[in-house]
Amino acid sequence: MSGSRSFTRQPAVFVAALATSLLTSVAHAGLIPLVAAPAAIGTGLAGSWFKVDDSAHFSNFVYNGEVIKDTAWGTGIWSVSDIAQFQAAPSGPLVKQTAQTVSAVSFANDVYNGLATGGAYGSWNLDYVRPVAPVVGPSTSDCPTAPEAPSCDQWNYAAVFSGYLYIGKSGFYDLGIFADDGFSFTLRGGDQSLSMLKDSLAGGSGRSSHSLADTLGASGGVELQVGYYGIDLSYYNRLQAGVIDFGIKPWDGFWETVDKDQLFTTVPGTVPEPSSTVLLALGLAGLWGSRSLTRRRKALAATAR
Repeated sequence: MSGSRSFTRQPAVFVAALATSLLTSVAHAGLIPLVAAPAAIGTGLAGSWFKVDDSAHFSNFVYNGEVIKDTAWGTGIWSVSDIAQFQAAPSGPLVKQTAQTVSAVSFANDVYNGLATGGAYGSWNLDYVRPVAPVVGPSTSDCPTAPEAPSCDQWNYAAVFSGYLYIGKSGFYDLGIFADDGFSFTLRGGDQSLSMLKDSLAGGSGRSSHSLADTLGASGGVELQVGYYGIDLSYYNRLQAGVIDFGIKPWDGFWETVDKDQLFTTVPGTVPEPSSTVLLALGLAGLWGSRSLTRRRKALAATAR
């Protein structure tokens, strides 16, 4: 999604400047970057997508004292923690379809886009048509009985996004997630990580927007320096409309979806850490070389006698 698309049009109050003028202190959070590498043009975060069997009972989430998978009605995804089950076994019986993406994080299903187009959501600026998630519709092979069947190819899917966000100008920012239904988000810096979570829709709302600064109680925003920060974002939609959008704004600016140019699967120009297999091979090579040198020294010493 283009960076010109407004995440919302509501301007932020420049709390830090106001606090300075009133000679009062303002709470804020801050991170140093994981890597202070030069700027580059990104292609997006890496996304792994999963469409899950709508009729399967597997959620370990506890609601009103009951484990959801043990109830007659508890099919499909109910919690962010459920994602680990099919992420660990993408070819297992729970998973009907998978897909991979590298892009900005701005997706919806056909149900959401239809409601947004038809004006059912009103005038909230977060609601507009987005690219369709790659694992939805049209397939009714695992659908329950009518009347749900016509749209169940849009249900019970999840995505796990990972990579890096580049900040090109030091300052105070806010990061946001707009989601229907649930998500977990972590921003990783060189000194700590900052997170927010909407775990389950059980007993709660469907689509909602979430601010990292609000979650942290950082009334002055989140201070970020120039460099690359790690991103971990897991998302799921259980039933009906589904949407996920990752946004950013300067503290005194406007929300926008984070453009793919600002997102990376790896930090540009860095050398990946060698795998454990490579390290083992290097270690064995060093051990072999050490033993070989010892044998040669012993042979020379014996010849010299």
